[in-house]
Amino acid sequence: MEFYYYFGIITIGILFHLIFSYSMLDIFFNFKINYGMTPHSPSLNENEIPSKRVSIIIIDGARMDTLFDLISSGKTPFLQEILEKRGIYGISHTQAPTETYPCITALFTGHFFDGAISLKHFFKKPLILDSVFNESRHSWAFGKYINFLQKNAKNLEFVDYVEEYKVYELNDYEMFNLSTKIFENATQNETLYNMLNQNKISFVHHLNYSDAIGHAIGPTSSRLRKHYKKLDRRFRKLEQDFNNFYNDNKTTFIITSDHGMNESHNHGDSHPSITRTPFIAWGAGIKHDKYIDEYINKNESNNIDFVKNIKYEISQIDIPALISGLLGINFPKNSLGVVPIDILSVSDEIKSKILLGNMRQIYEIYKIENDKKSKSILYKAFNPLKHIEEKVNDILNHMENNDYISSINKIQKLIKTIKEGIDYVFNYDKLYLKFIFLFGHILFLIYILLFVEIRAKNELSEFFFSFHKGKMTYISFGLYFFFIVFLFLKHSPFRYYLYTSFPCYFIWRLLVNKKPLMFNYNIIIYVFVIFLFFSLVRNYNI
Repeated sequence: MEFYYYFGIITIGILFHLIFSYSMLDIFFNFKINYGMTPHSPSLNENEIPSKRVSIIIIDGARMDTLFDLISSGKTPFLQEILEKRGIYGISHTQAPTETYPCITALFTGHFFDGAISLKHFFKKPLILDSVFNESRHSWAFGKYINFLQKNAKNLEFVDYVEEYKVYELNDYEMFNLSTKIFENATQNETLYNMLNQNKISFVHHLNYSDAIGHAIGPTSSRLRKHYKKLDRRFRKLEQDFNNFYNDNKTTFIITSDHGMNESHNHGDSHPSITRTPFIAWGAGIKHDKYIDEYINKNESNNIDFVKNIKYEISQIDIPALISGLLGINFPKNSLGVVPIDILSVSDEIKSKILLGNMRQIYEIYKIENDKKSKSILYKAFNPLKHIEEKVNDILNHMENNDYISSINKIQKLIKTIKEGIDYVFNYDKLYLKFIFLFGHILFLIYILLFVEIRAKNELSEFFFSFHKGKMTYISFGLYFFFIVFLFLKHSPFRYYLYTSFPCYFIWRLLVNKKPLMFNYNIIIYVFVIFLFFSLVRNYNI
C-alpha cells in the first residue's frame, strides 16, 4: 500500500512541475503571432518610393567593435569610403536568444523570437512567419540559413550552391559569384531579366564563415580581421555588379549581423559583445551624415572614440520596417519595428507617410489583442488609446496642411503609446499568473511537509482525496468555484484553469488535514521567509 502513496505523491509532483514550467512561457514569453490582420504600407506614389531594390548582407557573428575598429584604422577602404562619403553607420541591438535562426527571423519579420514562439515552431512546422520577403515582389537569397524563410515566402528564390563555383558551407567569397551569375544569366533569360528589373525586390547574402572563425579562434583574432579585409573587396565588387546591371542609383545596401560573439568564442546570451551588432547603410534613400568625418582616423585605430561617438542606434527589429519603408511594400504583420527615419534621405512628406503606415501596422497588433481581451466583462482597456481616432485625424490634418514636422512628431509619440498598449495587453494576465505561480509552489512545499508528517503517523489513507462533508471542504470548493468563474469571465485559455487547479487542490488538502499541519508551523514560517528573501533579492538586487 505504501507504494500507492509514494506513486501518488511523485505523480502529483511531476504533473505540477510540468504544467507550472509551461506557465513560465505565459509569464515571461508572451509575444503572440496573430494572423488575418489588415496589411499596411507607406502608401507612397511610384515617384515617392525611395528605392527600387534592397540588398542586405548579414555577416554572421560579426562583433561591432572588431568591424568598426578595422574601418576606423583604414584596413577596409571600401567601407571607410562608404562611411566617409556616402552612408551612415550605427549599432543594431538584438536580444537573447542570440542564435542564428532567431536573429535572422527578427531581421526579416520585425519581432524577436521568444520561448513561446520556439515551442510553437518545435511542434508546428513550418511556423508561419510574415517577412519582408513575403511582401517583396521578388526576392533572392544566398546562404545556408536563409532558406527556412522560403517556406512561407513563395516569391523568395533560394539560390542554392552552384557546383561549378564549388561553393561549400564556409566559402563566403564565392557566395558573391552567385549573384554575379544571376545578372549574367539575365542577359540571356528574358523572364529573369524582367523579374530583376521590377521594383520592390530584395536580395540577401548570409555569410557564415565569420561565425565559424569566431567559434574556432576568436571574434577578435587576426584571421577574422583578414577575413573582413577580403570581404571588403567583395562588397565593392557586389556594388559594382548592381551598378553595372541597373545603372540607376536606385539600390539600397545594408550590412549588419545576426549577433556578435563573446571572448569565450560563444553566443546565445545577452552580453553587450553579442547583442550589439554593426549596422551600415548606403545607397538609395539613405543619407550621408558628415558627422562621421570628424573622428575617422585613417592612420591609427581609434576604436574607443569611434564607438563612443556612434550616433545611430536602432533595434534589430527596426530593419524590416526600414526595408518596407524604402521599397514602399507592406510592413510585415506582427512587426514591432519602427522605421528609423533619421537615416532617410527623403522629404518630410515621405517620412510622414512612411511613419503613418508603420503606425497603422503596429496598431493592428494592439487592436487584434485588445479585441480578444475585450470579450471579457472584467477587461479594462488601455486608456491612452481609447480615442486614437481623434489623434489619427489630428495627424492627417497636419499632413493636409503640409505641417509634416508636427505630424512626424505626433506619429512617433503615438507609436510609443501604441507599443505601451501592446505591452499592456500582452502582460494583462501576468500579475494573476505570477500570483498563482508563487502561491502554487509555496503550497506544494507545505503539501510535501504535510505528507511527511502524516506518513510518520501512518495516516495516509485519506491524504490525497477524502470528500468528507465539512466546513473546510466547502470553503475549498467555494474558493475553486470563485476562480473558475473569474477565469470564465476573463475568457481565459484552458491552461489557466490547470494552473489554478493545483493551488486550490493543495489548499483543500491542507485545510482538511490542518491538525497535523499545526505541529509544523515553524517550518511553514521558514518556507515563507525563504520565498520572501528571494523576492527581495529579485526586486531590489541585494
